[in-house]
Amino acid sequence: MAWQGIEGHDHVAQRFRGRLQSGKLASTFLFVGPAGIGKRSFAQQLARCLHCESHQDEELNACGECAGCRQVDAGSHPDIITVGRTEGSAVIKIESLIGDLDHRMREGFCYDMSLKPMYGRWRIGIVDDAGCLCNQAARANQFAAANSLLKMLEEPPACGLIMLLAESEQQLLPTIRSRCQVVRFGALENDVVTRILLEKQLVDDPQRARLLGECGQGSVSRALEMNRDDLLEFRSELFKSLGGSQVPLADKIELVVSYVENGESKEAVIRRGRTREAIQLVIEFYQQLMRRQVGIDVQGDSLLKDVVEQLVQQGAPPPESLADQLDACLAAEEDILRNVNVSNLIPAWLAQLHSQ
Repeated sequence: MAWQGIEGHDHVAQRFRGRLQSGKLASTFLFVGPAGIGKRSFAQQLARCLHCESHQDEELNACGECAGCRQVDAGSHPDIITVGRTEGSAVIKIESLIGDLDHRMREGFCYDMSLKPMYGRWRIGIVDDAGCLCNQAARANQFAAANSLLKMLEEPPACGLIMLLAESEQQLLPTIRSRCQVVRFGALENDVVTRILLEKQLVDDPQRARLLGECGQGSVSRALEMNRDDLLEFRSELFKSLGGSQVPLADKIELVVSYVENGESKEAVIRRGRTREAIQLVIEFYQQLMRRQVGIDVQGDSLLKDVVEQLVQQGAPPPESLADQLDACLAAEEDILRNVNVSNLIPAWLAQLHSQ
């Protein structure tokens, strides 16, 4: 049975249980792994177990009925401090970490974590979207926020447990990474994603859930993002285009531009979002092609597997060239966050891929 109802990460729970039993639990952890695989849920359930009044810490279990568990479930436990991006924002605001200009270091996450626990012996902090601390889109403020967090990590609170959540270690400053115990969360199995979609009634149709599970790259949130007919149709056309070694560059550009421009809104933010969807799909394709080139099974639906195999038979680029293409995609995604004009970005990005 999955630990605390969280699928796919029992080994991580066992690692924490062992640390608690040995009395050697670190003060700061960095949870890394793809979005939508359960890092946030794991952090919340870990906090719940440590505040459960019916179980010892080393049991890493929660009754779900005591006052501590009920407060955690209601999101009102005073000893659990959570901070992250607000809706519609690309960054974690510095005010949420260290207070506004009139209350610097007298409000915000860092101040709250400096206080003694009100109940029990743990003061637990969760920094969601920690990778946004060094987002290029707002570098000056974000470095100030990251440095404020760093100062706290250098002298962690005696009764504190801090968990930073990010998609990769490279998103954070090396000085922050060096002060964290890294915990890696792997992608979920496709059938696990499918089961979660159905059991949580996120998708009603089993066949649709199975397709989304195969397209979700081991992530529930990614599977839900793919739950759009226009995106699934574009994905199919894009993969076929990438898999055709003789497809002209102009056709690839037209395909992506047509998808970006055919959104319900012509607002720049919508167009950037659809451009980023295209970039992420290309990243998925090249990642799976690289897996095939180094002898690892391709993960995905039958369409992706067939297109990758077809390209390999025609003569796919070596892993070194694929790595360069992935770098070009990641650079294009960074340009989206910097609000580069998509009309200029798309042809330049695809031309770079086409030439490699």
